[in-house]
Amino acid sequence: MKFSNKHVWIVFSLLMTVGLGLVVSASMYSAKHYSCNTLLMDLKGDLVTSYATNEVVSETAQYVTYSNEFAKLIEQLDSSGTINAIIVDVDSYGGLPVAGEEIANALKRSQKENVAVIHSAGLSSAYWAASGAKRIFASRNSDVGSIGVSLQLRNLVEKNKQEGIRVTSITSGQFKGIGDPNRELTKEEKDLLQIDVDKIHDNFVNAISENRNLPKEKVSSLATGASMLGDKALESGLVDEIGDLTQAKAYLEAKLGADVRICTPPPSSTQ
Repeated sequence: MKFSNKHVWIVFSLLMTVGLGLVVSASMYSAKHYSCNTLLMDLKGDLVTSYATNEVVSETAQYVTYSNEFAKLIEQLDSSGTINAIIVDVDSYGGLPVAGEEIANALKRSQKENVAVIHSAGLSSAYWAASGAKRIFASRNSDVGSIGVSLQLRNLVEKNKQEGIRVTSITSGQFKGIGDPNRELTKEEKDLLQIDVDKIHDNFVNAISENRNLPKEKVSSLATGASMLGDKALESGLVDEIGDLTQAKAYLEAKLGADVRICTPPPSSTQ
């Protein structure tokens, strides 16, 4: 097919128009993206340390937060010239203690202004994570705290009996087979696990005491594993202010001396 000079000019004009439209659209997107000065980071669902297969993640979890990626992003933001603050959006019943500790430590190390906003729940290791923020906001109806440690081991002994299943385990070392669901725990094994649970509990209490600048004795008295509503958490020193994202933005605007413009990290296929 041949084009006359007129046809060629029309086609060229159309291509230029489309091209300019794409450039303008891209510029508007970039302007919108880079005008942001505050990153909103979701801390929701089960809190774990790193990527896990679907079989490992809780079947009831609708969302999973990976502390290694979360902490890495917080660290990277320190070199950002556009992001000046971080809002951690918390709605989690907890997860692994190491995961909570990693996020709390990353927030404490961050050179950026940062706050945590607890919605429905900021419990157990999720509260540990939030405690690293410079300021914590929560609703009067938020579920907060649950400072404690639990360990559950599956026991299939009775089920195996009913189904006529016999399992033989061969191990070396007195405690190598600890947690084997096909047999009962010995007293020595229970005692050993209790030592670990108690130690993590003490580490949890020490971390909250340090992060929240509270006497260890006070945190110990709160560390029963029970949660409390936002008003009680404020009274107990576990949060700083009753509020939501609106109050968190106002706080950051006062700190930054500028309007807070929020953006979120790129979506992840792992969430």
